[in-house]
Amino acid sequence: MAPIHEAAKRLDAVALRRELERGVDPDMPESTNFMDRICPLYLVVGTNSRDSTPQTIGLRLACIKILLEAGASVEGIPPRRSPLHVAAGNSEKHFECVFDMLLAAGADINKVRSSLSALCIAAESGTAATVAKIISAGAMDFDRALDLAITNGKIRNCAPLMRAGAAIPAVITAPPPHWQHMVPDFPQTRAYIEKIRAAGGYKAYEKAHRQRLAAILSRFPAIPVEILERIVEFSWDIGGH
Repeated sequence: MAPIHEAAKRLDAVALRRELERGVDPDMPESTNFMDRICPLYLVVGTNSRDSTPQTIGLRLACIKILLEAGASVEGIPPRRSPLHVAAGNSEKHFECVFDMLLAAGADINKVRSSLSALCIAAESGTAATVAKIISAGAMDFDRALDLAITNGKIRNCAPLMRAGAAIPAVITAPPPHWQHMVPDFPQTRAYIEKIRAAGGYKAYEKAHRQRLAAILSRFPAIPVEILERIVEFSWDIGGH
């Protein structure tokens, strides 16, 4: 592995800057194999992805800044997934720490690599908060993302997609038999989606859920009727389960 890649994996900003000052290409691929080429920015975003301590976040952001200022492509090297794709499938804190910087640098929120957008990756392996943030940034691949969220048993990721307009798939795709032990929440997610279908769609299901919760609160006469639904909106994930 070249020194610039070693520095990127260690989140070593000093060594990274030294390599760039020597004239090393900020997009230098780690491998000569076309399908396996990984750039330093990809390594910086992806390394130690579960470490969200303030120190690691600071080092990661410093290294991203150094690479972008040196001219690194925010989209990485095709056909590999972009740095944004890498972040979308990781923990919420990891995603939050790099998302704004990548987006400000021009990352395409709807870029498709290996047949998946960042929204699809977040839907199948990320968190609901990540899904919602990517949608708010202009992502559009709602239907495909919802299908992946269902298949991967990501029940909490379904609601923000349906709120954004994702259509319930006509046929729910079950995980392959050899994956089913890795997706224990698929049956629960499928049942949730079928309840929404039976209700006539997500908006109808959400409305009925809100009314049920408001009816429960109405048993407490001290709460004015006109604010019951507002309390419900702020207290529960309406339609999310």
